[in-house]
Amino acid sequence: MNLPDVPVIYFILLAFLAILALIYIIKKVEKELIFKKREIRQHEFDGAIYGDLTSRIGSNLNLESICETAIASANKLIPVSVSAYQLFSSDKTKIIIRSHLHEKVGKEFLAETHSHMADFLVEASKVDVKKMQTDENISGEVVDEKLHNLPNSLWIAPLTQRSEVIGVIAVASVRKGLYNGPEMNTFTETISKAILSLTNFSDLVTSEKRHLTLAQDNLEKLHEDFSARLVHELRAPLTVIRGATDMFLGNPNLAQQSEGKEILLTMRHSSEDMLTMVNDLLDVYKIEAGKFQIFKTNNNLIDIIRDRVIFFGQMAKSKSVSLDIKVTDENIPVSFDVERISQVLNNLISNAIKFTQSSGKVEVRATVISSIYDIPWRFPPAQDVSLKNLPACLISISDTGFGIPQDKIPDLFSKFKQLHRVDGQGASGLGLAISKGIIESHGGQIFIESKENEGTTVYFTLPV
Repeated sequence: MNLPDVPVIYFILLAFLAILALIYIIKKVEKELIFKKREIRQHEFDGAIYGDLTSRIGSNLNLESICETAIASANKLIPVSVSAYQLFSSDKTKIIIRSHLHEKVGKEFLAETHSHMADFLVEASKVDVKKMQTDENISGEVVDEKLHNLPNSLWIAPLTQRSEVIGVIAVASVRKGLYNGPEMNTFTETISKAILSLTNFSDLVTSEKRHLTLAQDNLEKLHEDFSARLVHELRAPLTVIRGATDMFLGNPNLAQQSEGKEILLTMRHSSEDMLTMVNDLLDVYKIEAGKFQIFKTNNNLIDIIRDRVIFFGQMAKSKSVSLDIKVTDENIPVSFDVERISQVLNNLISNAIKFTQSSGKVEVRATVISSIYDIPWRFPPAQDVSLKNLPACLISISDTGFGIPQDKIPDLFSKFKQLHRVDGQGASGLGLAISKGIIESHGGQIFIESKENEGTTVYFTLPV
């Protein structure tokens, strides 16, 4: 059976269509390749700029470093013979000119490029830069004295910072017909973003320096206030001791009289106050230096708490303040430094009594807890409390005294700050700062809840 005759023109048409389809596919692939190459070049250029920015942070990051990286990396994005920038110095007394030769060119090429850049900068900045002193440098290839070529392609763009023209950047080539594609937008956009990043970073550094200076000034003032307060506190007992010494020197027989014995007792109390103050200072500095030591032994914590409550009973009675203790168990074995935990209890109980008005109440509690929800909060927590090393023994000292403003609670643990009450009495001074160090040295935590005119509760934990 013979195949029907098919006109030759039909086969020719099919072949022609196939060739057209193939050409279309080839052109499409070529366009995609061109786009991919352009995209790769763009990433390389961006990477060079921002990589240099990152590497220079904290050392010599400035506008010049950005511009130098840009002109040295320009050939990663576009074909270029020379790339250059002209930049106002920080004091605007001179023009900084930097050129990078990607290939050899002559003096005329550079002179022509720089002349066009200067004209552009004059027009953009309205400053006659041609009369300014210049600081010029060339990197890359060397200038070839034998070449007399001129730029056949030249592209110039302004450099701006905070909407102010600070210079110009340019690329030039001996080849014709360049620098009219979308890659030039990429070139300027990348440099502009880098300058903006630098500006933002510089503003942040300036702001942080300002804050640091303010913080240092505040710290110096705190040091001065603390020193003044310390001198004042030491001056009082020293004055008593000096006055009493003068009395004994004037009357050697005074020690045998009842009046003399009272003076001697006053001298003893004054010297004890001074010794306590000095010991507190030493404790604070040991804590801050990481040289604070505790010596743990296994003891019943309730025995120590009861002993301290009995010790302060007379002080509470003299102020008509009730002092009670409530415990959930008479035996809570804990490993702790007896002397140091007694010091904490002394400070917290004496403070509670001191700042509770007559007919008020101070209550000391102790219980073992396994969760933050086991804490018998008197007031809603004003801070996040995450108890560590559970289970733990929770000790709380509550009073019905003045209470403390919420924004002042963090100041209580600072050795430099001392709160003042409406009756003129000072707060705990160094006591709470030391107590915090002691508790944390045991692996526990200390925190305060308070409400003005209703009272304060100080909590601390010791790991069981």
